[in-house]
Amino acid sequence: MPLLALTNGVYGAGVAGPDTPFSFVFTLGDYRSDSYAVDIRIPAAILDGSAQIEPPRYTGLGRRAAPLGNLTVPEGSAVSFRLTPTKPIRYCDLVLGGARRVPFQKTTNGVYRAATRADESGLYEIAMTGLDDLPNSDRVPYALSVQKDAPPRVEVAHPKANSFLCPLSLLQIEFDVKDDYGIASASLDYEVYRKRSRDDEHEFSVKKGNLPVELAGHGRDEHVRVVRQMKEMPVLIGDRIVFRAAALDNREGKPSRGESDEIPVFIVSAEELRGILESEQARVSALMRKLRDDEQKQAEAIQRRVKEPTT
Repeated sequence: MPLLALTNGVYGAGVAGPDTPFSFVFTLGDYRSDSYAVDIRIPAAILDGSAQIEPPRYTGLGRRAAPLGNLTVPEGSAVSFRLTPTKPIRYCDLVLGGARRVPFQKTTNGVYRAATRADESGLYEIAMTGLDDLPNSDRVPYALSVQKDAPPRVEVAHPKANSFLCPLSLLQIEFDVKDDYGIASASLDYEVYRKRSRDDEHEFSVKKGNLPVELAGHGRDEHVRVVRQMKEMPVLIGDRIVFRAAALDNREGKPSRGESDEIPVFIVSAEELRGILESEQARVSALMRKLRDDEQKQAEAIQRRVKEPTT
């Protein structure tokens, strides 16, 4: 291989992509240099690899396999890795968050395995060192994204906030519960507030409690209905009851709790309740009449435009 003149009397030659050891000498006329050897050392790399994701049992999600790379898994999943290196190695570690190391264990047929539990999002890498003490050439940080288990979402459908009831009313509360994976239980808490007199601006708590709640199932979307006679509760005219619905999901070990907004309900006499209902009914009737009148006016305007001669 001829040497090429570079600069300042320097000559050189290059060998592109050698993959095996070789030796060389320099010759110039009758001069022949000593023999030099080049040892080609190729770092270890991953020949084949994959990840196995096993979500927590309570999620109802099945085990799945994924190629090495960015992973998205449910919170609490067991994530196991398997790989086959391109050459014998001295050790191999699963590096989590750039610091914590989980050693791979060699199993049969030259396959290495390691596992971890995914509780927080972060980065992971696979670090190998060959018998030649060279680090692997394909050490790349990948994202391990953890989907957090959100608490149940609870929304009271009935009654609306600031409703009115009398001590003889039938209490009917309905609320909806939604969760990512399933609902374990629900509850309906209440607190009764009372004033010393009607003109008193300050009120004090006289009773806290909860009403029994039965779930039709333990799915991801449940509708709950609680019916009670108001006379079963320790309330007086002028009291204010604050309801709050809640639910626990079926997360193992530490269930997440979700709560609704507070729903205040005012206790009035039967006569006051009748007047409130009649007033509301009159308001709705007036709105309906106005809506019908507006529709009639619009229809008449359209008819007039249709009858107008075109120019």
